[in-house]
Amino acid sequence: MPRLKTKSRASKLKSTETILIAEDDDAFRRVLLRVLKEQGYNALAAANAGEALSLAKEYVGEIHLLLTDIRMPGKNGAELAKELLKSRPGIGFLYMTGYTDTDILDQHHINEAAQLYKPIESPQLLAKIRERLDKEVPHDASLGKYLADSRGIGGERGNFDMGGSKTWNS
Repeated sequence: MPRLKTKSRASKLKSTETILIAEDDDAFRRVLLRVLKEQGYNALAAANAGEALSLAKEYVGEIHLLLTDIRMPGKNGAELAKELLKSRPGIGFLYMTGYTDTDILDQHHINEAAQLYKPIESPQLLAKIRERLDKEVPHDASLGKYLADSRGIGGERGNFDMGGSKTWNS
């Protein structure tokens, strides 16, 4: 089971945004929920993509970030992100994996800035969440076709990764 170690440095990163957790490991999901709530985040937790989509549909406030395991039964984290993007175009993404193979990450054009590898220590998790929350997600209407396609399909000059940033091709 992935572990999450807590260190005092993490307490300096308090916040109040809403984070939707999608993690199929019950024990790890509970740890994530506890750590995020201790830091002031409004955290919602789901055991799978279907549950996460239901929570997102029912939740009336803004969800700022999806923190998801990339490999889950049913829909994977990238498929979940693509589905969530339809109803919540401003949401950010952060993907966790305990696997060393990158096939799903590569297939969905998820760059390293939006990835965390298990086991995760609390300061690393909280710093990466803060980084993703502070990263501006493009809302320009001319970029709508990219946003609608889950930020995973590139245009003539660039690609949107599933983490919400634009990468430019040469």
